[in-house]
Amino acid sequence: MNTSLRVVVLALSVAGVAACASTGTASHSPSSYPSVRFEQDTAYIQEYERTAQRRSFVHVNWVNPPMKRIEVEN
Repeated sequence: MNTSLRVVVLALSVAGVAACASTGTASHSPSSYPSVRFEQDTAYIQEYERTAQRRSFVHVNWVNPPMKRIEVEN
């Protein structure tokens, strides 16, 4: 009896969580968000490399170059 009661309670809990997750709609649909693209921030890169060259005569190798976010109209 004790084991079957635990199984029933567990099954109802899982069903309740699944029901809560599946109800309702998102407040914003993905189509309402503006499209975004990313491109390298060349102005920042050039300024940083220029400063590094001037201060310590170092060449900068970018592993993850800085990116800027650009919103595109749909």
